[in-house]
Amino acid sequence: MYKFIEKLFSERNFNNTAVFFKGRKYKYEELYNDVVKLSSQISMEVGGNKRHRIGFMLDKSYDSLCVMLAIMHSGNIYVPLNKKSPLSKLKLILKRYDILNVITNEDFDFFDCNFINIDDLKRIVVPSSSFEKQINNSKENYAYIIFTSGSTGFPKAVGITYENLESFIESMNEVVNIANFDKVSFFADYFFDFSIAEIFLTLSNDSCLVIPEELEKRNPLKFVNDNHISVWMSVPSYANYCIEFLKLKKYNLNSIRMTIFCGEGLSVKLADSWKVAAPNTEIFNAYGPTEATVFSTIYKYDYSKKYDSYLVPIGSNLKHIKSKIVSVDSNGFGELLLSGGQVFEGYLLENKIKNWYKTGDIVYLDDYGIYNFFCRIDFQIKRNGYRIDINEIKNILLNYIPHVEVEIVDIKINNLIKVIFILEKEEYIADLESTISNHLEIYMRPDEIVVLDEIPLNHNGKIDYKEVRVVVSKIINNTGESK
Repeated sequence: MYKFIEKLFSERNFNNTAVFFKGRKYKYEELYNDVVKLSSQISMEVGGNKRHRIGFMLDKSYDSLCVMLAIMHSGNIYVPLNKKSPLSKLKLILKRYDILNVITNEDFDFFDCNFINIDDLKRIVVPSSSFEKQINNSKENYAYIIFTSGSTGFPKAVGITYENLESFIESMNEVVNIANFDKVSFFADYFFDFSIAEIFLTLSNDSCLVIPEELEKRNPLKFVNDNHISVWMSVPSYANYCIEFLKLKKYNLNSIRMTIFCGEGLSVKLADSWKVAAPNTEIFNAYGPTEATVFSTIYKYDYSKKYDSYLVPIGSNLKHIKSKIVSVDSNGFGELLLSGGQVFEGYLLENKIKNWYKTGDIVYLDDYGIYNFFCRIDFQIKRNGYRIDINEIKNILLNYIPHVEVEIVDIKINNLIKVIFILEKEEYIADLESTISNHLEIYMRPDEIVVLDEIPLNHNGKIDYKEVRVVVSKIINNTGESK
C-alpha cells in the first residue's frame, strides 16, 4: 500500500516543532498523532470502503491543517474550496465533480451535500485499532483537486496525483535549502495551490510552519518580527504591500534568509526593493501553472546583475519538468509547453492532454538559456488593427520613469476598446504624460490616465484585474457624465 503521509512523517524528527499557531508550538509527534486520529474519524464519517472527493472549507489554523493532512492520510482526495465563492458556483462545483462530503465550520444546510462540522468530526469515537486502517492508494491516485479559472467562466478541476506532488517536493528540495531550524510563513489560502508549497516544503524538511491569525496577516511585518520568520513565500503584490509598511520604520525584515515569489510577474524594481528591505535574504522567482504542480521553473535573483527586462527571469526547469517553446516568432517569442512528472493528465471530465500542456504564456530564452516571461497570450490588447503587448509598454516606461508604478488594462466602452494607464499617486501624472508623448508609439498610448488610491487585490494577493476594470469603468463613466 502506498502511504504518502506515513512516509512524510516517518522521515521526521518528532521532537522538532512542526507548527506554531496562536502562541502554541506543536511538535511533529503531536501533529502526526492528531492527523492519524482525524484520518480515522473522517473514514468513519464518510465511509472507508472507497475513495471520496472531500471538500474542504476551513480557514487556516492548526486544526484545519490536521484535517487537510488527515484527508490524504485516509486515502481520500483533498478538495479545497473558497467559501467566499458565490453559492451558485459552489453548488455547481459540488454537483459536477461529485463532491458529496465537505468539512467546514460554516452552516450550509441548504446544500444537497453532507456538511461535516470540524468540531463534530473531532468528537467521533474511533477504536484505537482503527487508527492505521486506510484505503489502498497508489502514486497514480489524486492527492488533491484544485480549481483554476476556465475560459467559459466556470472553474476547471485540476487533479494532481501523488506522483506529481512527490516529484514537485523532490525537485524543490534539490534547489532551495529549507532547513530544520527555519520558520516558514503560511500566507496563501488553502484553495490557492501556493499553499501546497508552503505546507510540504516545510514539513518535508523538519521545519516549522508559522500560521498567521487574520490580524497578523494584515500587518505582516509585525508577524515576521514577532515570529522570527526566516523563509518568506508569497505573491509579489503582497511583498509590495509590505514595503509600504516599512516606511513607518517600526519593523524590519532582517530575520528573513530566503524568499520565494510566485503567482505573478516579479519586477526587478520590487526584487531590488525587497533585497533592501530584507538584506539577509536570497530571492527565488518561481513560475508555474497549477496544472504542473505549483512551480515548474525557478530562478535565483542576482542583485548585482543588470537585467534587460523589467521582469525577473522565471529561470530553468525543475528536475521533473520538460519544456519547449512553440510558434516562435522572429524575435524568439513563443508559447511555453510543459510535460514531465509534475504535469497533470488533464482536467477532470475532459479529455486527457497529449504529451504537452499548453500554458498560454509567451516566453523567450535569453543569451544564457534562461526562460523569461513576456506576457499571457490573452494579455495582449487588440486596438485599431494593432496588437499591443502590455509588458512591452511597461518595459519602455521602466527605462524612463523607474520610480513610477503603472498598471495597464483595456476596457470596452460604447463598443470601443480603450486602453487605460493606472497610477496610485497623482504626483506622477506629469512624468508619465511626458514619457508617453516622447517615447511611446502612437498606437501604444492610453486613452485615459486614471489615479486609484489603491490597486484592488484578490484573495490570493494578486492584482485583481477584473475588479480594476470595474472600478476604472465607474470612474471614467462618472467623469464623462460630469463633463
